[in-house]
Amino acid sequence: MPISSLPLFHKPYQKSWHSLCKVSRVKDAKTHEKHKEFTGKNMENTGYITLSRQLALQQKMDVISNNIANMSTNGYKSQHMVFAEYVMQPETGTPGDAMSMVMDYGQFKDISQGPMSVTGNPLDIAIEGDGFFAVQTDNGVRYTRGGSFSLNADREIVTPAGLQVLDEGGNPIVIPDNTDTIFVKANGSIGTEAGEIALLQISNFEDLQALEPEGNTLFRTNQSPIPAEQFQVVQGSIEESNVNPIEEMTAMIDVSRAYQMTMRILQDEHERERTAIQRLSRLA
Repeated sequence: MPISSLPLFHKPYQKSWHSLCKVSRVKDAKTHEKHKEFTGKNMENTGYITLSRQLALQQKMDVISNNIANMSTNGYKSQHMVFAEYVMQPETGTPGDAMSMVMDYGQFKDISQGPMSVTGNPLDIAIEGDGFFAVQTDNGVRYTRGGSFSLNADREIVTPAGLQVLDEGGNPIVIPDNTDTIFVKANGSIGTEAGEIALLQISNFEDLQALEPEGNTLFRTNQSPIPAEQFQVVQGSIEESNVNPIEEMTAMIDVSRAYQMTMRILQDEHERERTAIQRLSRLA
């Protein structure tokens, strides 16, 4: 659907927004009609445009806050907002009365590599390059870059949430009993002193932006996975979050200042409207 065809405000909402006219302050209907004729269009335009900006800033702040909250989450990929211009045509059809407002077009993920942290834990596994680990959930297979794994009671390799890590055949990876050492090669092959056990499923996708976050650094998708090619598995390391704390804090300050500025615009507009009503009331 083209951006220009997406509705931003519905008519019921537009009616409620007109309550800014403060009709109760107007002494009679005649004065109110003069007030609407004199200030209505400008007042509504300022309100609509400023409100669209505030809604966009609020959503951007939510995304920034989520990024900051996940600065220490292994394998987390930061999210960012995408905004677009929405031109709202007036009911009169006069081109010069069109209003340009802000529309949240969507979000995109920063899939760039996060910094590597060496832990020395044999079940901490990082992917350097392309690809995702495959894990089994109650809702199907999900994908993650978080590689902080451990063994459960059945000696299966699992995530911190207890989800089974899958091999290239889609099966859980089980470490045999009576083995002490776990080896992970650069190609994702897992073995012990008794020999090779399985090959990690390292999956990639045609459209990485189509991956949908599901929480706990998991992604879901309707795309068919394809084997990753440009990657190297690193044992004893984990990939940290790729969130840049300084950038996110700076963005949060910028959003806060922009929101305060829009509030001042609304306050100034309200004061202008109140003054106009008072002057028109004296003329009635």
